[in-house]
Amino acid sequence: MPTQILAEAATAANSSPDTVVVAGTPKTLGLFRAGELKIELNERAFITRKDAAGEYQPTGLMLSSTQHDIVIIAPGTYRVERPEVEDGFGVIED
Repeated sequence: MPTQILAEAATAANSSPDTVVVAGTPKTLGLFRAGELKIELNERAFITRKDAAGEYQPTGLMLSSTQHDIVIIAPGTYRVERPEVEDGFGVIED
């Protein structure tokens, strides 16, 4: 059952709780919006990974209008970072 980790909104925010991936148990992250899922081209959310020092580093992965879902298989602790956007969306984990 999917869990909301970032509420639908247009404001900048980070997912909570973090997404923890353990070896052999991939996680899917996906965008959602009430009603029709139409994400504007310039709207995206970035996926970061916690390093050994506890700091979040860019992974190069993102959720966007062309990538609504992504499966993470590498073990680690991840966070979704949404900058301020025009129309708003949320993120689920499954």
